[in-house]
Amino acid sequence: MARVLATNLRISTKYSIEMSNYLRGKTITRAQYLLDKVIEKQMAMPVKRFTDGAGHKKGKIGPGKFPQKIALEFKKLLNSITKNAQTKSIDTNNLEIIHISVNKGREQYRATRHRGRTMKLTHIEIVAHPKKKEKKSEDKK
Repeated sequence: MARVLATNLRISTKYSIEMSNYLRGKTITRAQYLLDKVIEKQMAMPVKRFTDGAGHKKGKIGPGKFPQKIALEFKKLLNSITKNAQTKSIDTNNLEIIHISVNKGREQYRATRHRGRTMKLTHIEIVAHPKKKEKKSEDKK
């Protein structure tokens, strides 16, 4: 099992939750492909929970967004998790994301003349495990 933890990233927690729901259960290579498509604005990330202001997109996803900054941060984390798996001598071709946790980070005030404005800080934890091969069960008669 490979694990990566990032704390106090300057990205939106709301859309990080949506991105984590989008990537959970997928392989690392598939997730990186989807993130590349989101960065290039060719495929929208489906938005299911925080749908205010999200218009309908092409295909079967319904409302969607193109959070490029979040996709870049998730791509860095996925690259890091593949490196962690390589150091543990785990096969990186069939790594599957089994756990993604996104939490709100601490509140840090911005250095502006407007009092009370805080930064968006987010904690992200990703755990990947080699995909188990399904055995075909034969019925014994």
